[in-house]
Amino acid sequence: MGLHPRTWPPLLVAALTFLLVVLLSGMIASVAISLLGSLTAFQSAMHVAAPWLFLWRCGLYGLGFVLWRYRLRPRTVARLQDDQDGGQAAYAMLVRLERHVLVVVALIELYNLYNWLGGA
Repeated sequence: MGLHPRTWPPLLVAALTFLLVVLLSGMIASVAISLLGSLTAFQSAMHVAAPWLFLWRCGLYGLGFVLWRYRLRPRTVARLQDDQDGGQAAYAMLVRLERHVLVVVALIELYNLYNWLGGA
């Protein structure tokens, strides 16, 4: 395993990314709770901010979609065509990955909606 992250196994990169996201979100929540004074105040503020946070996430999803669709995906598809089979197998995997990402984003937003409506 080299020093450059591009040479690391994908599972290791995913695990490290997940760990970093959990640590960062925990630190942000901890600072917010201490600034607001209590966990109850933090939860109340999050409930009030939920619609605005949803709009923020929609904007980020939209930006990510536009960047992927019009800038990164054409480059990726062009690079796939250099494969021995013309990129057919890799393209099928790419389409499947895109669908999985859409399902994960939809599940995350459904869970957020469930929480916002008082489910959890």
